[in-house]
Amino acid sequence: MSKRDFRVLLDTLFLLPFLGLVTDEVVMYSLLKLRGAELFYSELSILEAMWKAVKIVKKEDFGVILEGLRLIKRGLKIARVDDKAVELALSLYLMGHRDLVDNLLYGIAASQT
Repeated sequence: MSKRDFRVLLDTLFLLPFLGLVTDEVVMYSLLKLRGAELFYSELSILEAMWKAVKIVKKEDFGVILEGLRLIKRGLKIARVDDKAVELALSLYLMGHRDLVDNLLYGIAASQT
């Protein structure tokens, strides 16, 4: 299987470097290893990343975030929330996993196969 056949839905943590936010070395190393793979993002992760960014980024640095969003939209593919993703997310929630964003991301990833 080539890397191009490898499809990955990036979690919010992996989008933060695009927005100019520092993450740990493991994330940065992992992003390098994913070069050549087909990468996807969810608008849910964009929202979650923005919640993190507005807490720590100064107004004068908003341009970096906007440029990062453009890079994400240009370089990655969008993975949309469909009915199957919502159904899986709700099932996970009922099983006790209370992070609805994570549940939806899992649902999106699982419904894309």
